Amino acid sequence: MPLPQLTASTPTRLIPLRITISLLLSPTIAFSQVPDLTRGGEIPSDDRTRWNLGPTGAKGWIYSNKHTNNARQIAVTEIASNSPATGNLQVGDVIIGIGNSRFTSDARIAYSEAIANAEAGANNGQLNLLVWRANSTIGVSLNLRTMGQYSSTSPYDCPKTAAIFQLGCERIASRGLRSIDIPTSFNALALLASGKPQYRSALEDYARRVSNFSSGSRQTWNYGHAMIFLSEYILATGDTSVRPGLNRIATEVANGQGTMGSWGHGFANHFGMPSGYGALNMAGVQAAIGLVLSHEAGVNNPTVNQAITKLERFFGIYFERGSVTYGDHGYWTDHTTNGKTAAAAVLFDLLRKPAQTEFFSRMTAAGYQEREITYSSLYFRPIWNMLAQSRCGEGMTTACWKEQSWYYDFARKWDGSFDYQPGAKGTSEYFTPTTRWDHTGAYLLTYALPLRSLYITGKQPSSMPPLNSSEISETISAGRGYFQDISEDQGYFPSQSTQTLVNNLSSWSPPLRLRSINELARRQANVYPQILSLLNSSNRYSIMGASLAAAKTNGSPSQKQQAVQKLRNLLSHQNLSVRLMVIESLREIGSYGKAAIPDLISIIRTPTDLTQDPMSLEKRTVSETLFARPHRKPQGLLANRNALLNDISRSDLWETITLGLDDPHGFTRAHYRVVLSQLSLQELGPVHAALKEGITQTALTGVKGVSDLKIEGIGVFVDNLIEDGIDLIVDYA
Repeated sequence: MPLPQLTASTPTRLIPLRITISLLLSPTIAFSQVPDLTRGGEIPSDDRTRWNLGPTGAKGWIYSNKHTNNARQIAVTEIASNSPATGNLQVGDVIIGIGNSRFTSDARIAYSEAIANAEAGANNGQLNLLVWRANSTIGVSLNLRTMGQYSSTSPYDCPKTAAIFQLGCERIASRGLRSIDIPTSFNALALLASGKPQYRSALEDYARRVSNFSSGSRQTWNYGHAMIFLSEYILATGDTSVRPGLNRIATEVANGQGTMGSWGHGFANHFGMPSGYGALNMAGVQAAIGLVLSHEAGVNNPTVNQAITKLERFFGIYFERGSVTYGDHGYWTDHTTNGKTAAAAVLFDLLRKPAQTEFFSRMTAAGYQEREITYSSLYFRPIWNMLAQSRCGEGMTTACWKEQSWYYDFARKWDGSFDYQPGAKGTSEYFTPTTRWDHTGAYLLTYALPLRSLYITGKQPSSMPPLNSSEISETISAGRGYFQDISEDQGYFPSQSTQTLVNNLSSWSPPLRLRSINELARRQANVYPQILSLLNSSNRYSIMGASLAAAKTNGSPSQKQQAVQKLRNLLSHQNLSVRLMVIESLREIGSYGKAAIPDLISIIRTPTDLTQDPMSLEKRTVSETLFARPHRKPQGLLANRNALLNDISRSDLWETITLGLDDPHGFTRAHYRVVLSQLSLQELGPVHAALKEGITQTALTGVKGVSDLKIEGIGVFVDNLIEDGIDLIVDYA
């Protein structure tokens, strides 16, 4: 078998984001002209995005590029039978406005607002559209069901949201709870949340079937939702007849947990590594919620209790650092990530952890512009986002609803069900089986919030105090400026005063801190004295913001040296999040950071307390800071041959490589590939055994990193005719 072609390392915590960025920068997507469909323009052949057009019975295409702000037309591509659009709209029509006026803003939002006005009773429920058909402009009217208007406190104390919820439940009930799967479990949860006695028989039957359910693959996905439903069912009805089935499933899930506290698509192997390529956090966080709820529902055994302790540690690694990532990644610098961060908020609220609940809830609330940035499917976002935001109190929930209600109206179909809504083109979404799922229950849980009938919808009072009006405003403000080309946010950060940007360095929001730092760096503001002062702060957010700002903003050599000394002192800070940011900043600050190499090596030598750092992130971050490959920007402090030979002693280098290659996290080991490309065979001699062990030893997580190291390591052994290379090739094949 020929060796695979060697490729450069991909930044491991940004794999999906790297895919997203490459798509956003693609000339055929990001910089394409908006086609005018009334003048011969055509829908791009590679654009499969089709949106449900609200409760009209129509579907259509809208120009998008991460959002639809530049769209002024809606192409009708499908009409449902017996819907308001039947006999009125036609496939091929282009909706160009509302009433007699053309769209002058985002067509998707303007269209949704017109739906809300019609449903409130305007024009007796008529939605009047301006349509281009057969080279002519005509008026078309659709008769919509009048539902009232959203209240000022919606979704609370709102007859319209209550009516939408009731209609959706009726639709679910009419279809029945046939199969045992993820969308059916969420549909069942919506019926359960209603508390209506007419659904009790169907729910009892579904609960019995789920309690006997067994999954042969993708157990994490399938069992997670089974546990959530069965637990909520027991807690809502008092029917404990299905508890043995819940206990069985919960115990299987607990036994399938990885050593570090996570799950993959399926359960962990006998080495303790999650199946496949490692942790898969969307599946894992919902399995975690299911386990915690099972405990609330009476499952109490040592296996489950130990798993809850481990999952709390694992998902706690993202606290105050950023959003919950796709898998074995450190953290991401967006506010929200397609339901994972939101589900973490619900998880920590169920665990009664107020600080973590507030952080993840506010991150979700501030991510309202980021709702369509995803990898794979957007199915889970509407389930968890509003449930998470509600943990911050009714005021925060109402503020978020005002930002997002149009999106929910756009997804709602004319028969009361909800349809799959794709991510705006250019967001790295690819089409998955979830496009064929019934999404009704996924959306309806938001409308069930006022009932507070389930634990996931707030049956327990939130573990955190409600945010006040100032905190609500600050949270919403933290989400502005994500898209630089949305009109209301265009130039958002450039328009801020320098002092406001400096003040943002102390924000609770990691994305706001980062975006403010980038703007300070762009304008080369003279703020370094303030940054140095913030490094002395007792506020951990200020320290984290100032650490990265010290690395990325303009300062004199003496100021940079002062900053490095302060950063070195902060390497002993009691807060792990602070230490991680400091370590990253020492790499970002460039050659000045080399003064800290002895301190970083000392961290490598210190045994990791996996109860505090279950993903070994501190050593992983140190390894990246030292050895990130030359193509990385910035590269590691020891990423080139000259540095490896002159900036570290031989004994320290060999010890660091040996310890690094023994790390349980595969991504940590992967950073040591730089020595393979920079040092000769003779120079690698002292770490021959460590290298072989590092590329053959199974990782507890981050298997992708081990694979990358293995490919390059085999190449070194083979190129230098080392006998061990033959065994390694056979093992790899």
